[in-house]
Amino acid sequence: ANSLGAYQQTLVPQVVSFTAPTGSGKTIIMAALMEKIFNGEARYSDQPDAIFLWISDSPELNAQSKDKIDRQADKINLSQTMEISDD
Repeated sequence: ANSLGAYQQTLVPQVVSFTAPTGSGKTIIMAALMEKIFNGEARYSDQPDAIFLWISDSPELNAQSKDKIDRQADKINLSQTMEISDD
């Protein structure tokens, strides 16, 4: 909410970092947040042009997270995603 308020006041894109221990539900929490940002909710308008950067130190973990988001978030279209690797 603070980042959204800052953006609305300044129109400067905001960066938010989210970290938590393994097994804490980060992927599910972020999938729900991404859906709310893309599609809006009662208090906030939709932001269909929002960009999310998912970073980890493991390509396998990235693939696992993408699969979990695909299973949990029916309002996120993974065909809009781009995978970036060292290759």
